[in-house]
Amino acid sequence: MKKIYVLITTMLMVCFMFGGCYMDGRGTYYPDVTEMTKNLESKGYTVNTDKIKKDDETITVLNGKNGDEYIEFFWFGTDKYVDEYVEEMKKAHSGYDTLSSVKNSEEYGDIAYCATKKALDRSGIQVVEVK
Repeated sequence: MKKIYVLITTMLMVCFMFGGCYMDGRGTYYPDVTEMTKNLESKGYTVNTDKIKKDDETITVLNGKNGDEYIEFFWFGTDKYVDEYVEEMKKAHSGYDTLSSVKNSEEYGDIAYCATKKALDRSGIQVVEVK
């Protein structure tokens, strides 16, 4: 009986340890524009979204702001403009904690974003870094 108790306790501890590593179990996660808007507005952020037409592509952009906290997030149809918008965000924003992009991802598509830590956390974005 004691062995079963030790085994169950050990298994529970391992589950909790791995659960903490992957936040809510999803691993890396980028919400869509609707979910991100809802997440930010529920935390008091003013959120604006827009669609930008650039050549033959439509780019969706979200801007969220609450005091000094902000996030700017772009969803692209292809990777064609990702680097250009990353450079624009570098010039336009100061005080950001994260400036990142993902290109050609089967799961996430082509995205780029710039944010303060608090805005990033409140947006619902979860990035699991593998070291």
